[in-house]
Amino acid sequence: MNSLLLGVLTAISHTQELFMDEEELANHLAGAPLRFRAALKSVKAGADALHDLEALAHTAKMERNGRRPCTLEVRCACRVLALEAQSLGDRHHIWETCAAHVETVAQAACHLASVRAWLAAREKTIDSTEQFEDPQLQRAAYLHYDANKYDFCGLVERMLAEHLPCDGDPERLARLHESTAAQRELGALGCASSWAANGLAYSKELDEATRYGCGIFNRQWKASALREEFMRLFERFVREVIAPELESPDLVYQALPVFRVFLPGHLAVGPRHTDAGYHEQPNELNFWVPLTQVQGTNSLFVESSAGKGDFAPVCAGPGVMYRFRGNACEHFTALNVSGRTRVSFDFRVIRTQDWAIRPVGDASDDHAGQRGGADDYFRIGRYYQRLEPSAHDQEEGASQLHHVPEDHPPVPLGATPCKWAAPAKKSGDAMLDWEAGRAASMHEQRPAEVPWGFSVGWLAIAWLITLCLYSCWGSVSGGIGAAVQTH
Repeated sequence: MNSLLLGVLTAISHTQELFMDEEELANHLAGAPLRFRAALKSVKAGADALHDLEALAHTAKMERNGRRPCTLEVRCACRVLALEAQSLGDRHHIWETCAAHVETVAQAACHLASVRAWLAAREKTIDSTEQFEDPQLQRAAYLHYDANKYDFCGLVERMLAEHLPCDGDPERLARLHESTAAQRELGALGCASSWAANGLAYSKELDEATRYGCGIFNRQWKASALREEFMRLFERFVREVIAPELESPDLVYQALPVFRVFLPGHLAVGPRHTDAGYHEQPNELNFWVPLTQVQGTNSLFVESSAGKGDFAPVCAGPGVMYRFRGNACEHFTALNVSGRTRVSFDFRVIRTQDWAIRPVGDASDDHAGQRGGADDYFRIGRYYQRLEPSAHDQEEGASQLHHVPEDHPPVPLGATPCKWAAPAKKSGDAMLDWEAGRAASMHEQRPAEVPWGFSVGWLAIAWLITLCLYSCWGSVSGGIGAAVQTH
């Protein structure tokens, strides 16, 4: 009995050491993009950036070591922490979905750090300022649309076809990083060792590639002969799906959506911000549309309400989009350690009902261009465009969009990318098809409903038994602790 107790205590002590190393890894990965920007700024000013470059090289080595599979006890910790988050308000099962996809040491480190920060932030109470007439718009929402009728994914695949594998993989957009073009893209963390050894030469191309995103794919999207087809589909999407959802037939929307390609290990990471930092438009709503499976570090992190700080990644894929108040709620992206490319586009909308909160000028009025700067850029006819749909469009689109219930995950829990990210069937109701897939997945994973405390208790017991066995038989090999060793 004493030896068993000693084994459990030893295993727990060892696990605490592992999680200390995991926290160090997560901190290094989170700080890498800012450290790179600091180094680039120093080099541009003619200052010494050796310290930052050496730290980046150290982080790059930790990230490479972090690609190894994580241990069983770490996987258990990810699941248990996700279930704790679910009991404290994670109604969409976001963290449970993320935990199900944790495979490597780096993914586990980032997941655990993110959930802990979310749990700490949930204790804060924030009184959100009401801006919209409809209180439902104050809250973020997952929205389901027909991905066959609005096949952005297939269109982008045609636009970037030369960079995609030809093996028929339905998730081939998520493998853009395997292309020769992606390997040539400037700004990867993997280049940090050569920067430290040879110095970092400043170039405008490197600056833009790490400030604005992966330039080569954005440039190809903009120059594609299919761009006009994309824009026609986008306008139809706004008219038939977004306008009916917002009950605003003549809304104003962002004329050119922002197309984004987010490669694994790339330093083009969006810092924590609100859109108000670029232009104050409190009546704006953001729509974020992923074209690949997203969760964890290859997604967008958004707080639930302004000032709350409870950042969680969007979990979605083709056929599911995310609506939030980007002008008030902070959001950011993290260093992508998922091993998958994220492709997405996003745009902003102002409803007619909320126009009086802050009206937008018209580029054609007599005073346009006199003040300059953001006030002249963010106008109808430049940044924005007014929608003027017909009555037929409103009737046609009224049933195109479905809200994902708050107590449902936006995608089936634990489903493979192909299983849940495939477009909805053309026949039948899209929401029923999605619900059927989710129900099947939930049935596979949860044969019977059990109380929260009961399930977590058994998970904790199983975790402790596993740790004990690992300790007694000497099979705990270092886990994350070994992964972050640099010598």
